[in-house]
Amino acid sequence: MKNTMKISMISALLLFSQGIPAVDAAGKVVISAKNIEAVLETGGKVNIDVDMTENPGFNTGGITISYDSTAFKLADVTYYDVPNDGSAPVSSADGKYTIVMGDMSGGTMYEGTGKLVTLTFEIQDEAEAKTYRIDIAEPQSKVWYDYDIQEVPVSITGCTVKLDYEIGRAH
Repeated sequence: MKNTMKISMISALLLFSQGIPAVDAAGKVVISAKNIEAVLETGGKVNIDVDMTENPGFNTGGITISYDSTAFKLADVTYYDVPNDGSAPVSSADGKYTIVMGDMSGGTMYEGTGKLVTLTFEIQDEAEAKTYRIDIAEPQSKVWYDYDIQEVPVSITGCTVKLDYEIGRAH
């Protein structure tokens, strides 16, 4: 009788566990940048930190930055824990730049969170006192992969830059 009860309990547990949806243990990479305000001065610099707040681990990844090239020129990209892995030299003639990072050879797994890159923009002559959108997105071709060459899902949020003559100045 005891054995029959044990078998019934085990069978019930097995049936019950099959009805529970699987948990996505892999997770996803979450990247974002905060909205900022800056003084509108031709030649002035605007630094935007792009942060990774969730990271299940990846070997390679990339982001494409799109912005108004009449208002901004991408002057520099500073990398932190995840190195540049084949990005073209910084150029911003068309208002779009793709950053490729990680280890294309597949030898290193990046699992930390924190500051991913800092984008440094120079304010151009044509910039106006208004809010500009800085779009940050996954490149058209998928580039986020893990050690097993499995695609890693990503969620990327851009930011805005408000340029004004009075920001940060005493009134």
